[in-house]
Amino acid sequence: MKRGALIVNPTKTRDVDRLRHDLTAVFAAYGWAEPLWLETTVEDPGISQGHQALAEGADLVCPLGGDGTVRCVATALRGSGVPMGLLAGGTGNLLARNLGLPFRRYTDGLRVALSGRDFLIDVGTVRLDRDGSGEHVEDHCFLVMAGHGLDADMLGGTPEPLKTKIGWMAYVVAGAKHLRAQPVATEVYVDGHLSRSGPATTVMVGNCGQLTGGVRLMPQARVDDGLLNGVVLSAGRPSEWTRLVMHVLSTKMTDSMEVSHLIGQEFTVQAAEPRSVELDGDLLGETVGMTIGIDRRSLAIRVP
Repeated sequence: MKRGALIVNPTKTRDVDRLRHDLTAVFAAYGWAEPLWLETTVEDPGISQGHQALAEGADLVCPLGGDGTVRCVATALRGSGVPMGLLAGGTGNLLARNLGLPFRRYTDGLRVALSGRDFLIDVGTVRLDRDGSGEHVEDHCFLVMAGHGLDADMLGGTPEPLKTKIGWMAYVVAGAKHLRAQPVATEVYVDGHLSRSGPATTVMVGNCGQLTGGVRLMPQARVDDGLLNGVVLSAGRPSEWTRLVMHVLSTKMTDSMEVSHLIGQEFTVQAAEPRSVELDGDLLGETVGMTIGIDRRSLAIRVP
């Protein structure tokens, strides 16, 4: 019998025992063995659990949690050939939204994973250069988006209770205090060429284009095209923010003083001072520079 693995963020359910019972029943209904059950912790958010699932021969690995949990499990599964089933239960659930998969409906998500087909998606790779010296670098990956600047500040400053209470709007509420922060001198290189130099509020490089609320920040982004889409936003005064928001909501691909669109296979971001960085909603501290690449179609996701 085939056997799956469930890698569960226990904070995403009020009744872990009931959840385990319901998901195990779905596996049994499809003729699968009782699944391997692994729970994440703050200190161990999914990478080692993903490696354990592979070591124990899982035929399917299903992370249950937000985009951060999915990202950590994908770090282990990337390049293995073992498919992932999304049981999305976070605040944003951006990967599930971009793939048209159920979110916060765990048994429905599992049925898709057990009955669907493999869809190969790209994985973003990130090398962080913390101090700009090239001596203190860290390697990470992401599935949705990497951000450097304001978006990371907003995500990092959003309390979990507020996210639980009002969902993705919590990011808007918590982020309002950052809107008057002055842009920072930033250089963005795309495929080795300087493409943008000047003040930047935030630089976002994405594998997916749709945000919460149906906003399509990067309308051309696709998860399987081997390309990355970038957006550089720059605003400090209220009038600039108004123009920026209107531009983003219009889904225009033309550039303006506040919005620049970029596309390529490798992005390098260098800022004049350390700025917060986030990957799929996970805050990873501050860094001066980061290099973002693409590992094409290296992760299989189960879709209908």
